[in-house]
Amino acid sequence: MNRTKVEEKKCELGKIDVTSPTEVVDYAAGLHREITEETNKIAFLCKTVEQKDDLIKLLLKEKSILEGEKSLLQKEQQSAIKDKESIVMRFAIVEKNLLDVKTQLEQADKREKRIQKELDTLNEKIKIAKDEKGRIASALDSKSQEHRNCLKDIEKLRTEISSLETRCKWSTVKLRQEIEAKHVLEKELHDLKNTEICTKSDNGESTLEKISELKANQITLKHVNVEQADKISALEQQLENTFKERTTLQSLLEITNDKRTKLSVDFEKLQQENLDLQHQLDTNVLKIAELQAKLNDLGTVRAQLSIVNEINNNLTEHMKNIERQLADQTADVSKFNQRESELLALNEELSSLNATLQNEISLQKSKSIAMSIENNSSKENQSHYEVNIVKLQEQLEYEKKCRYEERLVMAKHLAEKTKDCEVLQQKLDQISGDLDAVKKKNLFIVKEPSKTKLIERIIRLQHASNRQAEKIDFLENHSSTLVAELQKKTKIVQHYMMKEQATSTSSGDKNKMYNGIMHAIYGNAKPSDMSLELVLEVNKKLQSVLEDTLLKNITLKDNLDTLGLEVDRLTRQVANYKSYKR
Repeated sequence: MNRTKVEEKKCELGKIDVTSPTEVVDYAAGLHREITEETNKIAFLCKTVEQKDDLIKLLLKEKSILEGEKSLLQKEQQSAIKDKESIVMRFAIVEKNLLDVKTQLEQADKREKRIQKELDTLNEKIKIAKDEKGRIASALDSKSQEHRNCLKDIEKLRTEISSLETRCKWSTVKLRQEIEAKHVLEKELHDLKNTEICTKSDNGESTLEKISELKANQITLKHVNVEQADKISALEQQLENTFKERTTLQSLLEITNDKRTKLSVDFEKLQQENLDLQHQLDTNVLKIAELQAKLNDLGTVRAQLSIVNEINNNLTEHMKNIERQLADQTADVSKFNQRESELLALNEELSSLNATLQNEISLQKSKSIAMSIENNSSKENQSHYEVNIVKLQEQLEYEKKCRYEERLVMAKHLAEKTKDCEVLQQKLDQISGDLDAVKKKNLFIVKEPSKTKLIERIIRLQHASNRQAEKIDFLENHSSTLVAELQKKTKIVQHYMMKEQATSTSSGDKNKMYNGIMHAIYGNAKPSDMSLELVLEVNKKLQSVLEDTLLKNITLKDNLDTLGLEVDRLTRQVANYKSYKR
């Protein structure tokens, strides 16, 4: 830190070397003044630190006393909180018992109502079951009668089927016999036809009779065969019908059997339900008796509840009194806490102030060391500076004269250039007017050579105007650089003026050493009657002084930043101008 400050001071001295040699002597004198002031400040700060240490000791004693009071109050508060919690617990237990009894009563009422509803529903179910039982019994009787009738019909059909089967068998046997007889007759006819030719002459008359008989027998057999076939078809049809009826009756029998089994199962279920309902009725009667006993117990509980309510009211009054006492105690505790927080804040402020003062002392010591080093270096360099001052003054005067002459020349040059620009502008306006007139005249007849000449002339004029514009830009840049240099010098002067103002002590500050509120700090006397308010006021004053110095430092920093920006901008402009020239 000290090295950097020394380097900064050297840089500032270097700047003063280059800019204004007359200010070097003033700066050296200022440095001597600053060193003396810093030593005075260090002595004063050491005294203030001693005063602050004494004050901190007093505050620490007060803090220990307050901490003892606080611990006592905390113990009292804890005992009061414990009493309150025990009372609250008792009250809560009583309230819980009350609520439990109330809930038991409500549950008993709900159970009684629910059991009554269940009894009503059970009675209704019993009635419905009885009606259902009668209906099922009548349905069973009707179904059993139908079953008996079906069995009778089945037996009749079985007898009919057996008779039809016997008839069918007899007719089939008869048919077979007739078919065999027919085959025999056909064979005989065939034999007769074969033998007819041989025996025509021998037994003509006998064969004719036999043939006629055979034909008659054949016709009768055919008629009998047709009748038998009709009878067989009719019997087969009857057989099919009987088989169908038998299958339908069997299916009906199976359905009725299933229904009968289902009805018997339902009947058994109903009997079981009836038994269950009877059992439930018995249990409900027992429950009603138990509930009646509980109701009697509830009467006694209600009597106990009234006694508990009275006790509860007494406890609530006692609780309110304890809460009032607790509120008063909490208010006292809050006041003590507030006072403790204020003292802690004050202690923190004083400790922070002590730390800042110690930091300032260390800074001032380092500054004094740096100042002594600078003083030695300044003494060594003073002779060198005094030699250089004369040279620099001569150079300054010479540069001022040169600059003044250059400014005059530049001003004249600028005036001439502006006049030339105005003349050229007028010429341009005239040429453009002439061009417009020529264009208007030669709208229809335009020759190529005249157009090229005009274009060349315009190009030449544009080049001339560009050159004039470049010269004007150069002159403007040169004037801006001169203005920037002037601003830089004025800012350096302002910087040193502000530094002198910051370091110099006013007459009011000197008067404070002998009278006023700040006498406790500026004076050598020990603060025997220094109060807390006085210390706070002193702290405020020191804070305001610190804020002023900080503001001055900020303004100085802003000025340096602007100066750096200006230098950067000027260097860029110079570089751009050089590149443009190349």
